[in-house]
Amino acid sequence: MPVKSLRRGPSAGGAPADFLNRSNAVDVYVDGATGAVVVGSGASGTTTATTYVGSGMVSATAATLAVTSALHNGKTIVLNRAAGVTVTLPAATGTGARFRFSIATALSAATHVIKVANATDYMRGVIVSKDDGSASSVISWATANSGSVATESDTLTMDGSTQGGNIGDIIEIEDIASAVFRVSGFTKSSGTEATPFSAGV
Repeated sequence: MPVKSLRRGPSAGGAPADFLNRSNAVDVYVDGATGAVVVGSGASGTTTATTYVGSGMVSATAATLAVTSALHNGKTIVLNRAAGVTVTLPAATGTGARFRFSIATALSAATHVIKVANATDYMRGVIVSKDDGSASSVISWATANSGSVATESDTLTMDGSTQGGNIGDIIEIEDIASAVFRVSGFTKSSGTEATPFSAGV
């Protein structure tokens, strides 16, 4: 018989009371707190489950945002605050979680900051930016790639001008390994362009 509905877990989050992992089948449910579809591991006697979050958009309008895989994996996080948003990523553990950030509100003498959660994690990748030198000119900024955790890039800052952060700019970050995030993006910059990357955590 085809499945016509999925059970929803309690509003506080987690599985329904009768959720089971079986050796030859898995249960599926909707997390009541996050809306994520959760598929059991299929391993008998364990409660481990893999979470899949559907596509969608989250509007960030507060001064700070703590990103989590449960709430934000696979979603576009729209930075929607003229005074800037400081985003803290979850710890990088190699989960493959992906977070996309887009700018929808012009900054007003402020910055958007995306940073790692601890002194161990860092970023690797490149941001490509359309500068204001000519109609076809672009510039790119790579992470430090220093090989030393203390000086690796772990913070991305956009100021609405020299470091990008204009409406329509996009940054993508993926948890690719323990302590490592892959970062890429496309921005528009102006003035004396400068790298958005720093070692600030």
